[in-house]
Amino acid sequence: MTSLALVVALDPHAAMLRITRAPDGEAPPITHTVHLGEPGRHGHQGWIDERWATFDGAVLAAAGPLADESTLQLRFQLPPGWRLVTGLPGRGTTRTLEGSHGRSPWQILRSTCIAAGPFVRRSAQGSPLQVFTLPDHALPEQVQHAAAVWRVAHDALGFAPPHGYTVAWGPPAPGGEPVHGGTNERGSCTSHDGSHRPLELMAHRLAHAVNRDGPWAAPPPHARDHWFVEGFATWFEHEALRRAEVPGRARLPAWRARADRIHRQHPSWRVPLGSEPRVSGDLAEHLHYVRGPLAAHALDQALRERSGKDLLSFVAHLAHTRQRPDDLRRAIARWSGVTLDDVFARYVESASPPSPR
Repeated sequence: MTSLALVVALDPHAAMLRITRAPDGEAPPITHTVHLGEPGRHGHQGWIDERWATFDGAVLAAAGPLADESTLQLRFQLPPGWRLVTGLPGRGTTRTLEGSHGRSPWQILRSTCIAAGPFVRRSAQGSPLQVFTLPDHALPEQVQHAAAVWRVAHDALGFAPPHGYTVAWGPPAPGGEPVHGGTNERGSCTSHDGSHRPLELMAHRLAHAVNRDGPWAAPPPHARDHWFVEGFATWFEHEALRRAEVPGRARLPAWRARADRIHRQHPSWRVPLGSEPRVSGDLAEHLHYVRGPLAAHALDQALRERSGKDLLSFVAHLAHTRQRPDDLRRAIARWSGVTLDDVFARYVESASPPSPR
């Protein structure tokens, strides 16, 4: 295990990062370039132009292997007037990473988004959340919505990381296409066009911080329950915004309509949700982001009606007790005191589940 310093220079004119790695000994530094803006699931994956830049820390692996380093020091060279916005520890343009909670510096880096630009910190009343936007892109209502979503994750899921949470919102790409620089347990860096989608992405990753990614997370290890990781996080997009009283966006009707339409168009996609680990491509996407959240919603409804508890409290219990249940159905039954065999049969095991109402 060694210590490594990287110099990350942002070049807006060339739309790239220049990453310089100084090897041990007398060897000369080696500089690598990374071009940002490739198409991704949520729009352009990373971005840099004369207004701002954002990217996931994982792109810095272009400088070579980083997994064996015990300490990583990052020095960012920014255009005049720009500031660094990230959940990485440190101040100014220098960040030093050491292992924490059983995670290596590289694991921390690759699960952190980074943004830079002439950002201004906005006030999120009653929340330790840090929200940054550009000077002409204040978004005061959305900043308060973000604080409310964060409070839902904190209060209902017990999300209280020692490193806090940082949000950076920049403008869309020219032409209005979205930009996604990463959302994870340390922060969210995306473009913001005034819609609710950045809040939903933030909620999704806050859920993953508790059910998969964070050092305190407790994902279900059995393959038949893998659907719950993405299904719960996607359903939390809806539930977090509902509890935060964010107006104007209802995900459940859209999921129901899409599930019904896709099952009519693709009869072969009528497969049990528990088969998710064995499928790929568009069918896996359908199970992850349509069938999964509908099943999670059905479980939540049944828990509320039969036990007075809810699904968020169950996931918070798993995370708090560090439990990794061998069987999701039995774990819910032990915790709640009620059985949900009929719900699992209809929404998880059935190849033709109904849409929960």
